[in-house]
Amino acid sequence: MDTDTPTPTGPTWLLASPTIALIACALAEAQGEMEDAAKDRANPHFNSRYADLASVVQAVRTPLSKHGIAFLQPTSFDAGRVVVRTILVHKSGEWMASELSAKAQQDTPQGIGSTITYLRRYSLMSMTGIAPDDDDGEAGEGRAPAPKQAQPPRPAPKREAPAPAPAAGPHHPSWVKDNKAFCAAVTECGLTYNDVADWCEALNRSRPSVMDAGQRGDLLAYLYTPEGKAAVKAFASAVPAK
Repeated sequence: MDTDTPTPTGPTWLLASPTIALIACALAEAQGEMEDAAKDRANPHFNSRYADLASVVQAVRTPLSKHGIAFLQPTSFDAGRVVVRTILVHKSGEWMASELSAKAQQDTPQGIGSTITYLRRYSLMSMTGIAPDDDDGEAGEGRAPAPKQAQPPRPAPKREAPAPAPAAGPHHPSWVKDNKAFCAAVTECGLTYNDVADWCEALNRSRPSVMDAGQRGDLLAYLYTPEGKAAVKAFASAVPAK
């Protein structure tokens, strides 16, 4: 664990009323309705996101209340350590409680307050059984999370027309296997095989049936672009029908 993270010492022990049958049953039903706390805060020092206390409370409050459970988190200060006790109280009077403590890294109101928030968040997640999220560790230091810097969008790679293929000749051996799939892909582009083949020949390139599989793949990649479709359609509209 990073040395900047408040480190709880001693076990986190469970305290409870003499009977817990009713609260245990209610808690089990509430857990079935709980969602994981949303990771809505950023930790700039670890380049990660984590769920803050408000998200944890939002995830557990309604399911707990629906099944007659309230939670309390009284706080105390003992021998230089911040102590948070999380108590789940059922409408029957049964209850469960757990304590967690840590020494604040900064002996300031902000440092102590941040440590309280840190302990409340982890203690409440532990007591209700929702999934813990990324450890921010920085809250106890009083370092506020910073928003991530927006990255400029990367320009889309520009596809060029396929390179000239070998001179026209007999069908390439791969054409027997690939011709149906190739013609279906051309149709999906809104084109016809003959228009594509004539366009290739007009550019002094081989017809698709003469190209190898790699060259046909490059041709299809170009035909799937707006520029490729427009080029073949413009050529076909300019050529008189045979």
